[in-house]
Amino acid sequence: MLLLLIEMSEEAIQNYIDKIEDLKEDINLDKPLILKAINIPNLMTNPTEYLKTIAFDYYESKTPEQKEAIEIGEAEAKQIIKKYVKS
Repeated sequence: MLLLLIEMSEEAIQNYIDKIEDLKEDINLDKPLILKAINIPNLMTNPTEYLKTIAFDYYESKTPEQKEAIEIGEAEAKQIIKKYVKS
């Protein structure tokens, strides 16, 4: 992973940091809603399905720009995993 970061320009790295900071702000604004929305019995019954549902609902509530940032992050993560994780 370190080699990937070295290959990236400083500007690209700063852009990722800026996007992460923007997402942190969005998440912090949504924290009260997220905590209020957690259904502990459902979480304990089927944690995987419950978290998938919460994640999907959260994603659907975002603006197109935020969705694009999420999709970019997921694509980058998949490329990094493919490059560095041996199956």
